[in-house]
Amino acid sequence: AHYPIGKIATDTQDTKHRTAIIDLHISFSRFDLIFFDRYFDKTGNALESSLLSKTAIKTSKGIVKPDAIFMIQTPKQKELYVLELEMGKDKKKSFDKILAHSSALREKQLNRQLNFNAGYRVLLIFEHQNIMHSTLDLVKDSDLKEYYLCQSLEDFSDPQEGWINLLKE
Repeated sequence: AHYPIGKIATDTQDTKHRTAIIDLHISFSRFDLIFFDRYFDKTGNALESSLLSKTAIKTSKGIVKPDAIFMIQTPKQKELYVLELEMGKDKKKSFDKILAHSSALREKQLNRQLNFNAGYRVLLIFEHQNIMHSTLDLVKDSDLKEYYLCQSLEDFSDPQEGWINLLKE
C-alpha cells in the first residue's frame, strides 16, 4: 500500500473557514431548518465540468458565492438567509462582498433561483470585531441597510442576539 510517510501538520485558512461554517450550521440547527447549503456543497457533474457551488447567485455583474444559504420555518412564515463568514483582516474584500450582495438583492436573483417571493437577510459574521467596524465604516449610506445583519465571531453565542445593521444600529 502506498501512503504518505510524513504527517501533514499544517492548518490552512480554508480548513478554519470550513470548520467555522460547520459550527455556525450547528448553531442555526436549533431552528426549524428547511435547508442549509454551504459553498463547498456542489451540484453538477465533475466529469462534464459542470460543478457549481450550491450557493452560487448569478447576477448581471457575475456570480456571487456566499458561504451559506439557508431557510428557516417560523410559526408565521419561511425566512431566507445568506451567510458570509469573513475570516482574516481584509476589509476591502469584505466591503466588495457587501456591494456584490447589494447587487444581487436589487436584482432579486436569489429570489428567482429559489422561487422565494419575500425578502431575505444577509448575515455577515466577522472573525475580528475591529475589522467588522472598519468595514462598516466604508459603508457611507445604504438604502439596503435593513437587509444586512452583522456580528463578530468572538461575540457570537446566540443566533438571535447581538446583531447590528450596516450603519451600526
